[in-house]
Amino acid sequence: MPYWFTYLFVAYLASVRPPAPTATALLNNAKWFGKAVAWRIDPQLDKPCTEKEFGLNLVTDIPHSRGSYDRKAAVTGCMKKCWATQFLSFSGIPLAVGRYTASSLKRCAGAGSPLSYLLLDGGDVKAEEFLSQTGWIEVSAYNPATKEIEGKFEVTLKSNKGEIMQFSEGIFKTRLTNQ
Repeated sequence: MPYWFTYLFVAYLASVRPPAPTATALLNNAKWFGKAVAWRIDPQLDKPCTEKEFGLNLVTDIPHSRGSYDRKAAVTGCMKKCWATQFLSFSGIPLAVGRYTASSLKRCAGAGSPLSYLLLDGGDVKAEEFLSQTGWIEVSAYNPATKEIEGKFEVTLKSNKGEIMQFSEGIFKTRLTNQ
């Protein structure tokens, strides 16, 4: 087999690999990864929040025990089109470098809670909801010119059944979009 074929094959494999996750963490001490999506708050739609705040959603397709689906697709962390299984959402985060406690986040219009974690069944049906107990989110860098934003988070959430979900060593990096 010619040596150029090996190079061509390696190039092909590199081109079909999904992009790297834009959010990672440990969830109850297990590796967790997904896609981070951040958006600028629209003060007309999201009262009482202002344009100096943003929202952040972290979504993945990592299976969970409450799903009643038959998984055939590879887990990508939702970096490609996916069937979402988990959804961590923050709202009302100040758009400034700093660390903010979970209790200081604002509930913007449309958000049931300023910090929540959902287990999804079928991509959009809520199987279980966990609400904020304690924790923080940190904006470690924001570039207004490129709209790149990155940070860290650690939060503990609890379901109405008393089950605890703990995200630790969380990081995210994404671009801020308009709503």
